[in-house]
Amino acid sequence: MKKYLSVVILLTIILNAQTNKKDYKNFFIKKEIYHHSFEKLGRIYSVDECRYDEEYNKVLLCQTKSLEKGKVNGELYVQFKESFKYDDENRIIEKEREEFFQDHFRNDDKESYSYDDKGNLIESVELNWNPDLNRYEKLEKHNYTYNNKGEVLTDKMTRPYNNDTWRELFVDTYNYDGGLLRSVTRKYVETEGGAYLQRTLYSYDERGRQIKELLEKFNGDWQTFSKYEITYDDNDNVTSKISHLYIDGKWVPNFRYEPTEHNTKYLTKDTYSLARPLDLFLSKNVVTAYDYFQFDGTTQKWKQITRNNLIYDFNVKNTVVEVPGTGNQNETEKEGINIYPNPTTKFFSISTDETDGVVEVHDLSGRMVKTFSYLRDSYDVTNLTPGIYIVVLKTKDTQKEFKLIKK
Repeated sequence: MKKYLSVVILLTIILNAQTNKKDYKNFFIKKEIYHHSFEKLGRIYSVDECRYDEEYNKVLLCQTKSLEKGKVNGELYVQFKESFKYDDENRIIEKEREEFFQDHFRNDDKESYSYDDKGNLIESVELNWNPDLNRYEKLEKHNYTYNNKGEVLTDKMTRPYNNDTWRELFVDTYNYDGGLLRSVTRKYVETEGGAYLQRTLYSYDERGRQIKELLEKFNGDWQTFSKYEITYDDNDNVTSKISHLYIDGKWVPNFRYEPTEHNTKYLTKDTYSLARPLDLFLSKNVVTAYDYFQFDGTTQKWKQITRNNLIYDFNVKNTVVEVPGTGNQNETEKEGINIYPNPTTKFFSISTDETDGVVEVHDLSGRMVKTFSYLRDSYDVTNLTPGIYIVVLKTKDTQKEFKLIKK
């Protein structure tokens, strides 16, 4: 579980480093995992949850609650918790994880992140806590390069050598064609011989949906050892992702993810999460529940292991609220000009491609109570009394209005 969450967080940080957080509307809150046994769902046995600041600009804390070992009917306790540090651009620069041990929390691992001037993640460093020596020790480092589209080109992995120096070992090379990721190939770096290790090949249907991942290892030539097959419904949502292993010349089922519920009002691309299951990224709409199965080789049947419920705070940001008496809201929404967070207590932002303009804030009587003479990342309305206001965005050629709720 620990390594899985670390991979999820790392890949999400890469994604979010390339995507302005202003684009997100939906935020992951909680994942509930129920054990499935004897043909029925048991009680909840694990919960992953994240907490955000009031403006949903930062994740403050993520934690994993679990049942104590041997106490099936016991209460959930916080097993792991993760805290985050940010730079001035609200990008995560450090994640520190603690584990509950005996009667207190102790250090577990720490990851740090660095970015280039374009906001791309270029380095991540993972340290692991050694309780015997009472210190962090080097575990793994990744360095990334990108093409001019902001897509990852290489991921160089480095491991510690005698715990004092880094030793470059592997490099993953990403290959794209037609805007789609086609393969990721891992090989030793040249100083380690440069031999191929493994690669993943991606296949797509005529609609550009990923339908297969083929994993191969290199042993003189490329040999297939695993694959994932993905199916969709007519709404471009995943209906299953099935893993197979290649054993003794034939494919053997391994495990299966099966989404059971999607919220068709909201899109996955608008969703921010540090714990969303990787296997469900491909759905068009937000997955809110899925089942996990393993294949029983003895009975030759699928056995359900867990039911997973995903809970989100929907429509937090980028919400255009209709303003009575103004006829431009549909046009504004189509143009992608949005105001967020709304409601707010201190600041609001406007997502727009405009670079020059004026922002005014009016009360419902029409009186201007705030004016900002140039466009900026955020607008301070801390001193306004709680109520409803009209925000007016004036540019050279247009004027747009929004309703803002000040708490």
